[in-house]
Amino acid sequence: MSAQIHKTQKETIEACACQSYFDTVVGGGEQKEEKCAPSIFYHCYDLLGVQPGDCEMVGDTLETDIYGGLNVELKATAWINQSGIVPLKSSPFNII
Repeated sequence: MSAQIHKTQKETIEACACQSYFDTVVGGGEQKEEKCAPSIFYHCYDLLGVQPGDCEMVGDTLETDIYGGLNVELKATAWINQSGIVPLKSSPFNII
């Protein structure tokens, strides 16, 4: 799942030759709502035939990736903290 346009993400995945690591790609602009909305996560579950408890979210944006994942009760979430920001309170997610 990416906020970027599907075509852009597909081209990036192909350029890296890592298609075999992805069963499906859901990109920005494909759904009525934007990433972080529960409907986007549910759409991904349906495409993959899985339940929220079967999924993990790894992302670099707290608001859309991590809190979005927490809101739909994923098995786990992991934030790739590129900014070095330290959360003010205890975090219900892993920080990479």
